[in-house]
Amino acid sequence: MKKYIPHIFITIGMTFLANGALHAGDIVAMGSGTSNARNELVLFDSLTRSDITAHDNGLFGEIYSLAWSNDGYLLTGGSDATDGIAVYEYSTQGLTPCARAGLPSESIADVSWSPDSSYFATVSSLNHLVTWNFDRDAGTATVIDDITPPNVSYPVISVDWHPRHRRIAVGTFTQSPADNQVVIYSVRKDGSIRREVAGASLNVPGAYWLRWSPDGKHLAVCDNNKVSIFSYRRNTLTVVDTATKPLVVDLAWSPDGDFLATTNAQLSGEQLNVFSFDGLALLQVGGLALGESTHAVGWTGDGNTVVVGGNAPSSGCAGSYHGIAFDSQTGVLTPLWTRSHDGSIRAIDVFTH
Repeated sequence: MKKYIPHIFITIGMTFLANGALHAGDIVAMGSGTSNARNELVLFDSLTRSDITAHDNGLFGEIYSLAWSNDGYLLTGGSDATDGIAVYEYSTQGLTPCARAGLPSESIADVSWSPDSSYFATVSSLNHLVTWNFDRDAGTATVIDDITPPNVSYPVISVDWHPRHRRIAVGTFTQSPADNQVVIYSVRKDGSIRREVAGASLNVPGAYWLRWSPDGKHLAVCDNNKVSIFSYRRNTLTVVDTATKPLVVDLAWSPDGDFLATTNAQLSGEQLNVFSFDGLALLQVGGLALGESTHAVGWTGDGNTVVVGGNAPSSGCAGSYHGIAFDSQTGVLTPLWTRSHDGSIRAIDVFTH
């Protein structure tokens, strides 16, 4: 664990690709949250339950986040390496490195692509929100804009590009609980950041993870004690509902936006919870105890399976990940499979076609 990063920030990314032009099933892209892992970046086929490709990418460091581009052909990762941003091109043969970039002495906490896959945004350990242009022909990633959100006192941990509009949501730790831990920025057509257009306080020191709903009408945010759902309309964030859950460290919307899955770092009780959301109320419909500290959660493209990653029981840095069937009618969660990994699995960035 890095001194300047809370445990939620020591992350990998998991994301799902369900693009028939590339692959018939869901692909899980995993990165290790521990630098001594043998394979730091792995593609896993959730249909055949087998690894497609593995990268012994020691120069990349500890991977904190991964995100597929919205067209499914590019995968971007963030790490603690000197050049902490890597862009890969995906094909049925696996991943091909395309570009490396970074910010001096900064670890990349989270990454998110624009809806048209032209730009991506990153947030970092030194409180920077950066937008990047990726030139596919030249194989280069260059900075478009670089700002620091207001009243930040700790690393900016999460970023998510709106699925339809030129808006970026950022989750931060602030100097006062009264400050806005959630900030929305408008973005110009060229990828530069125009201005802050909305914000909200959680009345806690900071926001860990946040994600737009698939239709972009709501924003889910987790802090150390609860999950909050905000509506977003006319540049205004309004709390719709909250659910109290201790040590919530990650969340993910189902592809249809009707459910929200969360993980927590507790070693006892239910580490995976699923909530229904009808636009008005957030209600828990399912939960599952996995007997380990979990951090990563995501959905397969059909919304029938939740994949969870975390620390293997009674291990210091080894990890495991699980496929769990979800019955949307009853809320029942049923384990399907479990696989181990030699590095800890810590966070997720969800991608669905």
